[in-house]
Amino acid sequence: LKPLRLFLLSLCTFLVVLQPMSDALALPDGASGSRSPSPGSRGRQAKQKLDLDQLQEAYEELVSFKKQDEKSKKDEERQKKLKLQNDKKTINKLYSQAQKAANQRQQEVTKLMRRLEKVEAEAEKQSAKKLMQKDKLTEITKKLREEQHHTEAALNSKIAEVSEASGRLHQIDWVLENLDQKGDGPPQATTLLSDEELREQEDLKGESQMLRTKNELLREENEELRTGLEQIRRAIQEKREEIAQRQASKRIGVQVGKHEGNEMTTEAV
Repeated sequence: LKPLRLFLLSLCTFLVVLQPMSDALALPDGASGSRSPSPGSRGRQAKQKLDLDQLQEAYEELVSFKKQDEKSKKDEERQKKLKLQNDKKTINKLYSQAQKAANQRQQEVTKLMRRLEKVEAEAEKQSAKKLMQKDKLTEITKKLREEQHHTEAALNSKIAEVSEASGRLHQIDWVLENLDQKGDGPPQATTLLSDEELREQEDLKGESQMLRTKNELLREENEELRTGLEQIRRAIQEKREEIAQRQASKRIGVQVGKHEGNEMTTEAV
């Protein structure tokens, strides 16, 4: 289309230049300017004028079309530039929004990671603390068991002493009973007891009284040992229950820490 427009424009220009030359050539040589043209000459001039008017009109249309085409091109170029500017603005806006969202997400991830590290550190701290407490409770329980064994051994020893003293006391009581029966006989039977036997009787009575007193003390001491042993057993049971509760709470704490860590990781993702 563009070469055709250029061709028509060149043709119009050529005809405009050629018109005066054709008018001059139409006059015969030596003819005066006052001579009236012939009918054929007038027809040719009218036809040439008509062709010139058409060409002039076509030229003006071409010029107008060219102006409109240039205007359309300018408008199209302006629309392209405007569209390009709007597209750039839209892209820049979307980029800014995406960058802002990415920064916000990164901040949230960083915050959650710090929180997760804090939770893990606290969980490790609590685990170490509970482990120390467990070791301490285990040591206390061990000492209580040692004390229990020592008390049980002492109690068994005292029980053996009581049994031995009771047996000795029964023997003395039996001897004294026989001596008393011998002394309660007829008056002539009393002379059968020698001084040595009388002293032995008195010694046995004194030993019997001492053994009774010792037995009473041993019984009281045994009762105290039994009471102490029962207290030690209760203390050991309480420590065992406390250790079991701490172990259970530790397992629950570890599970909660893992659950929170998983939730934080999910939120970060």
